[in-house]
Amino acid sequence: MSMPSEPTVPNTADNAEGLHDLIRAERDEKARNLIESGEMGHDHKGRKMPRMQGDGLYASIFQSAMGVTEAVRAKHLKHLQQEDEAKYPEIYLWKITSQTKRGNQRAINLAAQGADRPAPTHITKSQFIDLYSAVSFANAQGVAMNVHVIIQWGRMGYTDHEEATKVLQDDFFRHLNVWYAYRNKVRLQSGQPALHPLFWIYTHECSHRAGFHTHILAGIPLEIRQDFREWVKSRIAPLSKKTPAPKGIVKVVCPPSDPIGRQWRFFQYLCKGLDPAASVSIPRYEFPVPMAGFIRNAYASPGHIQCRLQVGKSSNLSPAKRKAAKFKSAIEWKVFHKDLLYNSAEYDLWHRRNAAGASFKGVTLPESVFK
Repeated sequence: MSMPSEPTVPNTADNAEGLHDLIRAERDEKARNLIESGEMGHDHKGRKMPRMQGDGLYASIFQSAMGVTEAVRAKHLKHLQQEDEAKYPEIYLWKITSQTKRGNQRAINLAAQGADRPAPTHITKSQFIDLYSAVSFANAQGVAMNVHVIIQWGRMGYTDHEEATKVLQDDFFRHLNVWYAYRNKVRLQSGQPALHPLFWIYTHECSHRAGFHTHILAGIPLEIRQDFREWVKSRIAPLSKKTPAPKGIVKVVCPPSDPIGRQWRFFQYLCKGLDPAASVSIPRYEFPVPMAGFIRNAYASPGHIQCRLQVGKSSNLSPAKRKAAKFKSAIEWKVFHKDLLYNSAEYDLWHRRNAAGASFKGVTLPESVFK
C-alpha cells in the first residue's frame, strides 16, 4: 500500500531572496523611468520630490546624481538652481509646472505632436509682445491687472470654438462694460471718486480634459471685487448649454496681496502656450534665446484653437491707443531681462506722478529706466 507523499515545504529563504530581487527590480525600473523622462526630483510648489531607494544600477545612478535623501536632494537642486540663475540671470531656466500636470505633461506634449492630431495653435511672438505691452500700458495708468478669470466653455457644452468666442464677446465682455460703467456712474452720483478704466486681456486654450476654455486677466478695483466675483458667476451660469449649469464652469482668482507680482505671475501663466520656436537676440548670448525663457511656467500645449482670434484685449489697450499716448513698454524698448520685464516701474511711476496731481494718462518710460 503506497503512502501519500509529504507536502512540499516552501523554502522561506528562497522566497525572501526572490521577493528582494523583485523589489530591487521594481525600484530600478522606477529610477530608470525617472532618469529617462527627465523627472529627476524637480521640485515645485507643494510637490514632494520622488524618493529613491535600492542598490540596482539605475537606482545607484539616481542617488549619485540627486542625493539619497529628500533633504540632500533639495539642497543639491537649490545649489544647481542658484548656479544657473547666476550664469543666466536674464531668463527662467528652472520652470514651474502644475502639480497635477507634472507626471503626464511630457506625454501630453508628445501626443500633441502626433500625426493623428492637429498641431497646437501657439501664441506667436508678436502676440506675446502685444499682450505684454497691453498689460504694461495698464500699469502706466496706475492699474494692476491682477484678477484672473477662467471660463470653461467645454464643460458648459460648447464644442464650436467660434460660437464660444462670440458668446464671450456679446454676452460677457459687452455686459461687463455696461456693468462697470453703471457702477462708476453710481459712485460719481454718490460723490465718490471715479473708478479707473476697465482693462482686460484674454487667451484661449483647448485641453484634452476640460475642452475649450478662456483665461482672462483684468484690472478690477479692490472696492468692487466681491461684487465683480458675484456678477461673473451669475452672468456665466445662464450661458451654459447644460441644465443645470455644472459646477466649476467659472473661477475668479483675485487675492489683494502683491498686486503687480501676482499680475505678472498670472500673465506668464496665460502665455504658457507661447511658440517654443519663437526667439530673440540678446547681445551677450552667442545664440538666439527662446522667448519661452521669459516665462516662468513650463511649456504647456494650448491645444488646437479653431477660432479667428486666439488672444485679445480691451480696445483701450490697443496698439493705436498706446501709440497715441506715446507709450512704449520695456519689451518694445528691446529690454530682455526677466527682472526688468516683470517689475512695477510703470505702476510705481504713475502713482508717484499722480500723487503730485497727474490723472489717468499713459506714461512713456525712457529707455534708461530699464538699464
